[in-house]
Amino acid sequence: MYRTIYLLFGVLFLVCCGNGGDTCRWAADEETYILIRDGFDHTNDPQEALPYFDKALQRDPLAVGAYYYRALTRYELGDVEGAISDASEVIRLCPDAKEGYSLRARFYKDQGRLLESARDELAHDRAAKTFGDYGRQALDRELAKNPDAAQLYYKRGNMKFYKGDYQGAVEDYDEYLRLLGDKSPDEDA
Repeated sequence: MYRTIYLLFGVLFLVCCGNGGDTCRWAADEETYILIRDGFDHTNDPQEALPYFDKALQRDPLAVGAYYYRALTRYELGDVEGAISDASEVIRLCPDAKEGYSLRARFYKDQGRLLESARDELAHDRAAKTFGDYGRQALDRELAKNPDAAQLYYKRGNMKFYKGDYQGAVEDYDEYLRLLGDKSPDEDA
């Protein structure tokens, strides 16, 4: 289920953040990298994948790739708090990498912890530098085409909040919750 996300993050991380300093690295050495890769190869069976990421972190406690993949694996196994903890380590080690915020925001949202999720969505958006007139206009156009897309109201609410339009943010969050109704946030994604 998460194989595509695993692969995509690995490539994006290496391209965008691989040189982010001593604490922002995929893996310190080849053996740690191989452990992470082997864990990735077992992602169809999270129980088998988890020990590879644990071993990688024993070898290199700063291996961001191992924390990221272990967070996804723990989440898939139902260990939400462990997943949040690992996503928090990704953020601590690489505060400018948007992927850690996005991951933790999803975990929070799935738990109904919407305020914490919104904070991480904002941090993700700041890290991705997605704010500005173009981003707002693009969301407005998408909402005009699909006014029942709750997720678009959530994202636009985040933009408004970050820009200081608190009333507008509250209105968009209210619409997000109204449209979401009894559905889980994943059903609208």
